[in-house]
Amino acid sequence: MHRRIEHNWIWKDPRKAVAFIHILFRANYEDTEVLIDGKIRLVPRGSFITSYRKLAKEIPLSLQETRTFIGLLESNTVINTLATQSATQITICKYDDYQDKQHTPVPKSTHSATTDKEEKKKKEKKENIKRKFEVHPRVEKRFLEWLEYKKDRRETYKSETSKELALKKLVKFSGNDPLAARKIIEEAMSNNYAGFFDPATSWNNSKPRNGKLHKVPHGTRSENPDFANAEVEVIQMTFPNPKK
Repeated sequence: MHRRIEHNWIWKDPRKAVAFIHILFRANYEDTEVLIDGKIRLVPRGSFITSYRKLAKEIPLSLQETRTFIGLLESNTVINTLATQSATQITICKYDDYQDKQHTPVPKSTHSATTDKEEKKKKEKKENIKRKFEVHPRVEKRFLEWLEYKKDRRETYKSETSKELALKKLVKFSGNDPLAARKIIEEAMSNNYAGFFDPATSWNNSKPRNGKLHKVPHGTRSENPDFANAEVEVIQMTFPNPKK
């Protein structure tokens, strides 16, 4: 409760002060649905349902004094009342002015709650995609180092999917072994490669063309689309003419 209530005229009368504090405490701090006369009714924040007789039993005032006090509050625009067949809704005007805003819970809107649920579903879906293959913690740590390396070079993967595919490739080529993963990453860094290559097959990319053997080393450009960002080492071999 805010200290400004001390400057209110209600505070001058101890019994009325106690009665008003009770009314403040009875008010809902968030919108609440209640059953009234067989119907569900939304009672907004800062309001509550009661009756004069019930309220008189809760505060240090008689029934007539309670009616007079409520009428006085309403005439001074401190509260509003709305009567039904069996109850009265009391709404405190400027309810937030009586609250400590640092500790008052703010109800979330329906839109905000829906957005939170959607974000949670997206996050869960992304986690499910990531964990379709097993990754050793130290292999994943090496991969994070690789991402930092690419970030320093102002290179990034186009999407989360392509990033996960790169990690999957590292796991496959290294056999999910941290030491092998480190060697693959170090090889990629030292040769300025844009991605990872299988050490077991990276040199098996040679074939003769026009009498020359083009030997493409690990990770260099070739007809294989996996290789990129490196120069091609060409080894020219001369074949002798066949005997006539």
